[in-house]
Amino acid sequence: MNIRRILIAGTSVLIAIAMIIILITTWNISMKALHESSKKSFLQATNTIAEGIATSVRFKKLKAVEGKLTPFIEENQDALAGVSIYLKDGQHLYDVPGQSRITAEQISADLKSTQILSETDEQLSLVTALRSGKKATLVGYMYTNWQFSFVQQVGSDMLQQAFIIGSLVLIGTLLLMFLFIRSLLGVPFDNFIGLTRKLSSGDCNLAQRITYHSNNEFGQLAQYINKFIATLETSINTIHSSSTKVAGIANDLESNVENLENQVSHQRTEIKDSVHLGENLQQSVEEVKLKVETASSSLEEAVSSAQTGQQQLNQAVDQNLELAENTRKSFQVADELSTQTEKVTTILEIIRNIADQTNLLALNAAIEAARAGENGRGFAVVADEVRTLAEKTSTSTDQVEEILVHLRRSSTELTKTMKQGLEHSDACVENLQLTSSQIHEVITKIEYTNTLNSDVVETNHNQYGSMTGLIDKLGILDEQIDEMFSESQNMTNYSKALRNNAGQMHSNLAVFNLNK
Repeated sequence: MNIRRILIAGTSVLIAIAMIIILITTWNISMKALHESSKKSFLQATNTIAEGIATSVRFKKLKAVEGKLTPFIEENQDALAGVSIYLKDGQHLYDVPGQSRITAEQISADLKSTQILSETDEQLSLVTALRSGKKATLVGYMYTNWQFSFVQQVGSDMLQQAFIIGSLVLIGTLLLMFLFIRSLLGVPFDNFIGLTRKLSSGDCNLAQRITYHSNNEFGQLAQYINKFIATLETSINTIHSSSTKVAGIANDLESNVENLENQVSHQRTEIKDSVHLGENLQQSVEEVKLKVETASSSLEEAVSSAQTGQQQLNQAVDQNLELAENTRKSFQVADELSTQTEKVTTILEIIRNIADQTNLLALNAAIEAARAGENGRGFAVVADEVRTLAEKTSTSTDQVEEILVHLRRSSTELTKTMKQGLEHSDACVENLQLTSSQIHEVITKIEYTNTLNSDVVETNHNQYGSMTGLIDKLGILDEQIDEMFSESQNMTNYSKALRNNAGQMHSNLAVFNLNK
């Protein structure tokens, strides 16, 4: 039901009740006052006629009594119902025909003036002492019966007139109240309802304001609602700008993560090639060891085997140099991977700050909606959605950061391992060069072949163990780079999810028509 109608109806009922109470109270007071005034008038008239007939009663002049009473009775015929005259001994002297009499017992023995025998709303019975002469000697009594019928008639007329006047006043008051309430509540209600209808119909243009200016409570309410809408507009504009920045950063992050994934994939391929090369080198070293051992069976075979071993060692040196160079490149790539990981960590810190700021802004918008009560319920839903998106963004950022920490740790271990591999490769090259020199000495100094051959066999044993360790480390590095590649793919998926969330936030904020 319309609030204005309820207010007008309630006010009308209250005013009607108040008017009826005032009318009844005023009528009762007027009737009492009129009754008392009539009573005083009856007493005064009774005393006057009593003084006029006292001498005639003393001398029992009935005609004189009747002559004085007749004009009095005619003058007060509407109020005076009857008159009876008694002597002081109780003997009846005169009365109006049809008038009821009283007994002597009803008259007080010490009556000095006028006594009220009975009094009701309809009649008043009086007994007056009749005194005559200078000594005011008691000569008799006069009984009068007065009627209040004319008072009741006047009261009825007054009540009717008061009812007519009160009805006119009530109608005028209700009309003025209707116009006043319509002027006081109609304009602000129309402004409030118009703005809320536009906002609830989908036209969420936050540039709209309530155009009602007054110093009353509705004017203050309009100012506070306008301030709330302005604050909400500023907050949502800030969130909208932040979401745009988050979307841009998410795109940059996705691009960087994809580049990182490509680099890790390339590094993975190179490491697998290094593992294959190390296995080949191990096989070569094993062949050298077999040939050196065979050379000890005969001097000629030793020389021939030494020459063949020298050639193979030269090839092994070249291969080890190439392996060392590849290992050095892998070390540089791993170091670049660590640098890129730190950059991505910095970008994630920026994203986390933006997500925290977005969450704070959404919390402020929810507080402002809660202050608005029912009118702010729609804004509270939007603020809650924005806060949910901010929490998802923060969660995704934490997951990406955790992956990056693991990736950085793996990259550090990879760099350390590759550095060790590089040192082993250099040591292997030096050993191979030394072995080549020894074989050259074997060729030039055949007499020392057996002694040097023993040294070569021992050296080859050490070299084979080093190559085995190098291949094992390269295998571990291969497993770690596989894990790194898998984590880089997960990071790519997380960055895409972050970009999608930022796009969804941007779409949700578009409902507020912020460009209007």
